[in-house]
Amino acid sequence: MFAAAATHREGFLAAAAKNSAPAAGSLGEQLLKGLSQEIYALQRRATMVQAPAVTGKEIILKGRVAKGRRDLEGFIAGQGGQEAGYGVYVNGGKLTMALRQAGKTYTATTTRLLPEKFDLEARLLANGDLVLSVDGQEAGRGKASALFAKTLTGPLRVQRDLGDENGTGAYAGAYTNAFEFAGNLGNHRRVNVPDTDALLIDEISHFTKREKIDDPNHVSFLRGAVLGGSHPHLVQEFVAAIVEGRKSAVDADLAANYTCAGI
Repeated sequence: MFAAAATHREGFLAAAAKNSAPAAGSLGEQLLKGLSQEIYALQRRATMVQAPAVTGKEIILKGRVAKGRRDLEGFIAGQGGQEAGYGVYVNGGKLTMALRQAGKTYTATTTRLLPEKFDLEARLLANGDLVLSVDGQEAGRGKASALFAKTLTGPLRVQRDLGDENGTGAYAGAYTNAFEFAGNLGNHRRVNVPDTDALLIDEISHFTKREKIDDPNHVSFLRGAVLGGSHPHLVQEFVAAIVEGRKSAVDADLAANYTCAGI
C-alpha cells in the first residue's frame, strides 16, 4: 500500500486533500506521515549515494555527540555540494549548520562553547529558519532563503566531508579538507541491564557473562555474551517448551518476524 502511495505521491495527496483528516493511528494517517516524513538512521562514517530527496522538505539532523581523546571538532553530516547543499560541523568549539542556495551561503552557529557531551539538533524549517539546539535548548539561529527548490546532487555523508570544492567547508569558508570528525557520534543512550543468569538453570547460567565462558574461542558463546546473554535464555525456553509440551514464547511465526525485520 505504501509503495503504491509513494509511486503515485501527488495523486494520493490530492485525493487525501479532498477528504476529511484520517483518524489517529489509522492506515490513512500512517500513509500520509510516510509521504511527508522520511527518517534515516545514519551510520557512522557512512556515505549514502542514493541520498534522501529533500526538495520542498524541512530537514532535521539529530544525534548525541561526545568528546573523544582529542578536542571535539569536525564534520558531522551533510548533503549536496557547491551548487546547493547543507552540512553540520563543529569548529572552534562551536556547532555550525551551513546551507548553500542559489550561489549564497547561509549559516547558524551556536553562541557558546559546546559541552564535552550533548544532544544536538539542527533544523531547516519551512520558513527558511536555521535552528540549532543543544541538549534541548536553542543555542543558535540563522536564516536561509527557503527550503531547497531542486534536487541536491552528491551523496549524503557522515563524519567525513568531501574535501573538495563541493564540501560544506568550502562554501562555508571554514575548512578545505575532509575535516573528519574527532569525537563520538551516535543516536543512542547507554543503559545498564541487570544480570539475568538467576533465571536460568545452573548448567547454562554462566554463559550469560563473557568472563565466565569456558571456551572463549567458541563463536556461539561469544555472540551469546555480546548480545546481553540472550542466547542461553533462548536455548532454555526452546528446550523447556519441548519437554513441557507447550508452545515456545518465541515460536516459528515470531522468529520469522524478527528475522525478516533484520534482513
